[in-house]
Amino acid sequence: MSIQQGDKHFTATVWIVTNDSPKKVLLLHHKKYNFWLPPGGHIERHENPAQAAIREVKEETGLVIDIPARPISNVTETGTELPLPYSMREFLIPERGDEPEHYHLDVIYRVEVPEQSLTINDESHNIDWFTREEAEALSLFESTRLALAEVLKD
Repeated sequence: MSIQQGDKHFTATVWIVTNDSPKKVLLLHHKKYNFWLPPGGHIERHENPAQAAIREVKEETGLVIDIPARPISNVTETGTELPLPYSMREFLIPERGDEPEHYHLDVIYRVEVPEQSLTINDESHNIDWFTREEAEALSLFESTRLALAEVLKD
């Protein structure tokens, strides 16, 4: 993907939280950023945000998740309800190497699953489930740290 100064790229992120007590959040230690993050990545041209989120989670963790739509209207022949995001954020991505400064428009989902084993891929150093207290002790972007309390609420 060729990146130009100021480009805005759509990304999808999934906060995956256990549905037992105490709640835990899934984070991976990303090689490129050297921080712990929830799974996610760029939305491909042929995907909607939920499809990208599901694909990224499978690639980065081995988990198969579902992000159900919450229909608010009747489905028509020309459209289908998509899952509503938990949140959306615009992040400034600083210049790094050959990549100029650009933006990520992040479509953020939250799903609950039972705690289960994970599969690491080559984009991460490590991956695990963490309580809020454990996660707060990790190397996190400030936006990730601030989101923890909200995403781990019952």
